[in-house]
Amino acid sequence: MNRIFGLGGKKAPPPTLNAAVANVDARTSTLDEKIKKLEGEIAQYKDQMRRLPEGPSKNRIKAKAVNAIKQRNMYENARDQHTQQSFNMDMVMSMQDSMKNASVTVQAMKQSNAAMKKQYKELDIDKVDDIMFEAADLMDQGNEIQKIMSQNLSMPFELDESELDAELNELELGLDSGLSDGLGNELDSVQGGIPSYLRGNSSVLPDIPELLPEGPSGAGRQNVPNTTAEPLSKEPALRL
Repeated sequence: MNRIFGLGGKKAPPPTLNAAVANVDARTSTLDEKIKKLEGEIAQYKDQMRRLPEGPSKNRIKAKAVNAIKQRNMYENARDQHTQQSFNMDMVMSMQDSMKNASVTVQAMKQSNAAMKKQYKELDIDKVDDIMFEAADLMDQGNEIQKIMSQNLSMPFELDESELDAELNELELGLDSGLSDGLGNELDSVQGGIPSYLRGNSSVLPDIPELLPEGPSGAGRQNVPNTTAEPLSKEPALRL
């Protein structure tokens, strides 16, 4: 049967916007090249007409320049149309991409909502509220325990202020009596202006003569023994 009727040809894939945009862009590039070439020819014709005098040769160059300008304008119009077509197809492709993304997003959200509903069925708002209340209560109890454990165990929890004042007064009185006793003992250890550690040997220091203040007429002065040592030599000092 296949030999008689033959095999059907494979169907060509349907055109896509990407392929159409690529074709239009290629055509636009070709038109740009042609326009550029014509502009070069027009510039040459203008230069030739400027140098040629009026006559048949100049008219012939002028006709060529006019023809080149017409072709350039036609190509420019075609290029503008292709550019607009390419822009329109780009906008359509952008819209298609946006719709595809929106469709994917909607499907993902549907799946997410279904999963969330399933999870919410396993949760009870009242139970969650009870759990949070219980957790707050446990936190308060933990804070109380920490506060109790951090108290100072070296002293009682409650102290009487009057007892503390009485103890402080006793300490102050004890300090004052201790200072007075210490000064009395120090004064007793000194007799006649001589400390006790120097009174061990009475022959160490001689008796200090007692001097009385001299009156107006010299009365009341006692004779003080002359303890000044005599000079070793009575020879007069040499004068230089």
